[in-house]
Amino acid sequence: EYWKPEDSALLFCLLNFSQSSNLQEELSALVLAQKVGVDKLAWLTPSAPDEPVPLAEADKLKGVNLSQITGLAGLETVGQQLRSLNALGVTTSSNWAIGPQRSRSGKSLLANDIAAQPQAPSPWNYVQIRAPKYQAVGASIAGLPTLLSGFNGKVAWSMSAVKGDTQDLFLEKVKRQGNALYYENNGKWLPAGVRNETFFIKGQRSIREVVYETRHGALLNSSQALTSGLGLALQTADFKDDKSLDAFFDLSRAQNAGKASDATREIRAIALNMIFADASNIGWQV
Repeated sequence: EYWKPEDSALLFCLLNFSQSSNLQEELSALVLAQKVGVDKLAWLTPSAPDEPVPLAEADKLKGVNLSQITGLAGLETVGQQLRSLNALGVTTSSNWAIGPQRSRSGKSLLANDIAAQPQAPSPWNYVQIRAPKYQAVGASIAGLPTLLSGFNGKVAWSMSAVKGDTQDLFLEKVKRQGNALYYENNGKWLPAGVRNETFFIKGQRSIREVVYETRHGALLNSSQALTSGLGLALQTADFKDDKSLDAFFDLSRAQNAGKASDATREIRAIALNMIFADASNIGWQV
């Protein structure tokens, strides 16, 4: 099967998905709440050492019968497996820049450490692109038509993880009427969106699954098990009208730090620390 532009976009979505750990954290929190109760949940899952205990967030689960969540334990197991297979994650990556006034050469310095999980072959590749009016070298992922970190002779740029909160789970009340699935929204029952997806597995037969969607996103529960009770909808960053891939291409063509700054502001679908520099200036954009 020939490569399509949509395949590159899907790879970019996978990279974006790998930059946040919220899904696994929220699945684990629900499993933990089932075992120890909501009152203890907040004390066992603090947000960060310098932030208050998230009591208000845990209180949202009070009165909710978590045993009604279809296939929660199985979802957590799958989530852990996906996390262990996360080939694109760079959650420990780092980058930095030094301004020209602080360097011995009198020019800016920029460095990047993409600390991916050790594996062979690595999903990250060194790439050099040459064309009559375009030349750049750097690091990227096979299938993406742009450099995520690199240098074009005038401007250098690099990415590292922000670990932004870009994934949220929503508990949805669901019920089945005939062959249709409904979910509750502000006291009204609305029909869930439905589509058929085919998953291709190397060396095995393809699997076809029915995927249901609410206003918050796709339901993660098995479509066959969704009859009543609570479903889990995953909401991620909105890709509608997004120009992040175009922005990376513009960034690789930028001839000064000002143009690089303009390009990095258009990288919105993925949470990254973007650092850029020309010989005389450095910049940082989240």
